[in-house]
Amino acid sequence: MNQLRYKINESAPFDVLFTPNRSWGQTQCCHFTDKVPGFTDASRYYNLDSVLTNVVASDDPKYNMQSDNGTPLNIVPTHKFQRSGGHQYVRSNGTVHEGDSVISELHVEMPAEKRYLLKNDLAILGLIARNKWKRPICFTSPQDLGDLAFRNM
Repeated sequence: MNQLRYKINESAPFDVLFTPNRSWGQTQCCHFTDKVPGFTDASRYYNLDSVLTNVVASDDPKYNMQSDNGTPLNIVPTHKFQRSGGHQYVRSNGTVHEGDSVISELHVEMPAEKRYLLKNDLAILGLIARNKWKRPICFTSPQDLGDLAFRNM
């Protein structure tokens, strides 16, 4: 993931959500919980970038829990995320062509039985959250995407 922090060929550096310290070792495994104030509406889709930035990547103790062995764990307060569309932006910059179908908002609903996100999951979600529709993102691991509820997209 660190390669994205630097300009490569003609591509500008990517706005990577998680700091290098959070990308190494066991520091970024997050558990889902439905007991977080402000995230109690089970029918609502919450802004992906906001949840990742303000909750998952936060050091605030109210967004942490402890494992059985006392290790601090970050939490994910919802299984439902939304990423507001950049449909006008991608039309204006030529990423999509006239007549192409473009969604105005991306909804992602993680399976209810999914209890945690690993660093590879967070990296994918972070790229989607921070891309701001500036360039296409291509993923080569359909298994990882399927595990994150992108199976049929």
